[in-house]
Amino acid sequence: MAARPLLMIVLGFLALAAAAQAGGNVERAKAALDQSTLEFFQREIKDSYPDHVTAYAIVQATVTSTGSVGYCPLRTSQCGLNPTCNHPNKTIVTAISLKVDKVLYRTGEAKLPAEFKNYISRVPMAVKAGDEVQASLYCYKATASMISLVRRAPARRPASAPASGPATRPAATSQPVTVVVKETRKKEDAASVIREDAVTVILVTSPSGIGSMTLVNQGGDWPANLRVRLQYGQGRPYRRLEGFSATISRGDKNDAANVGHSVVQSPGGVSVELALPEGKGPRELKISWIDAYRG
Repeated sequence: MAARPLLMIVLGFLALAAAAQAGGNVERAKAALDQSTLEFFQREIKDSYPDHVTAYAIVQATVTSTGSVGYCPLRTSQCGLNPTCNHPNKTIVTAISLKVDKVLYRTGEAKLPAEFKNYISRVPMAVKAGDEVQASLYCYKATASMISLVRRAPARRPASAPASGPATRPAATSQPVTVVVKETRKKEDAASVIREDAVTVILVTSPSGIGSMTLVNQGGDWPANLRVRLQYGQGRPYRRLEGFSATISRGDKNDAANVGHSVVQSPGGVSVELALPEGKGPRELKISWIDAYRG
């Protein structure tokens, strides 16, 4: 009978050791990742994972190809990718293939794949072959490894040039952005302009989670880089964004140009970084969004 208490003591020590090892995951992530990467993947970095997860990793990767495919969010046999159903809420999603370049952080000992084919991103991503991205991976006992989150890799900071005289700063672009909502799909939706980290931000309030609006900058030219942040109401930011598009024109649908964008998720909510094409004079910016597809 004395063996049973001894066995319980041994099992207790093993459990404590496992907990201590698992508890180090978050600390190792903090040491291995820069602040931006840590914040983006933070909700996936755990002290422990279910038994069927053999490894979790965050990697730096290169996009090898992209393509657009049809998708229906409903769950019949004719829905999903390349749907043959007649549902009206079909959409286009982006299929991305990646080659893993570097492992930034990992847990577990399972072998990580060197590449992934046709990862389906339901959140639009303005990426092309050759772009660098960061991705999180889950390895499973019974199924193939899968990508969970993908985002553009943060821009590398240029190396500091040797000082050769007094530092000069580029002229500031202080042209005001005065946004007027020309047209909106829902009368309760609204937009305002704020500044955030020296970036012009269009703060869109859309209680329903689905909408579109056309914006005009009465201050003149739009800035080259613009951020859109969405909220249901004051202090209630969007936590997910499954659909987003943006075009810019001079008021004529025939000259509308797609705006490259990247969806960024952080503890403060979802935002969209826009890269507007060059152009002078008044132009209309049309944006459309959906927080989650309704099934």
